[in-house]
Amino acid sequence: MSSDPEFESAFAAAQKLHGEGQLAEAEQAYRQLTGSEDHREQVLQALVDLYLQSGHVQQAIETLVALVQEVPDSLTYSGHLAELLQAVGQPDAAIAVYERLIARQPDLADGHFSLAVTYKRNLQYQDALRAYEKALALGIDRSE
Repeated sequence: MSSDPEFESAFAAAQKLHGEGQLAEAEQAYRQLTGSEDHREQVLQALVDLYLQSGHVQQAIETLVALVQEVPDSLTYSGHLAELLQAVGQPDAAIAVYERLIARQPDLADGHFSLAVTYKRNLQYQDALRAYEKALALGIDRSE
């Protein structure tokens, strides 16, 4: 990806607003940058941070959904989305996030482990055990 000075300047200005606590202005500045395909992931990450900082959890969830659609194989983004869904009382949606990730990457040990933890939190012990066993079979306990 080549350097884009116009984007970099606009993004830096949005970050400055964000850092100064001018959240409404920063949100508007970030939103103007979401059309940039080459930088969409970076902008969506910044929006998630802004929404969480400002207590707009539903907007953070919606933005994380877009981020997971943008980067569907990311355990990090899927994990953040699942954690937020769990925190707002949507455990089935949190489980579904990990199930979609695992459907795309069936050999992702960390995905199975995260699913197991989510099942356990929701008192679904048999499902948790199966997911833990799958994570172990895939080598979650092996150090890299």
